[in-house]
Amino acid sequence: MDNELFRHYQNIMNYFGEILGSNYEFVLHVLNPNGGSRIGHIVNGDLSGRSLNGPLTDWTVKSSNA
Repeated sequence: MDNELFRHYQNIMNYFGEILGSNYEFVLHVLNPNGGSRIGHIVNGDLSGRSLNGPLTDWTVKSSNA
């Protein structure tokens, strides 16, 4: 994903975080086609304790392999 598209997704996530409030968490996962992944952007990460550049959860990994 190019940087401009990535920034658009960040802006959308920030917008939803503002209008929906602190009870909702938004996570943008960056998937590497060669394996590996990370959290590229997160809004209200304190809800789950996840943070920027953190790994995907087990649930996400299992769902993406289905």
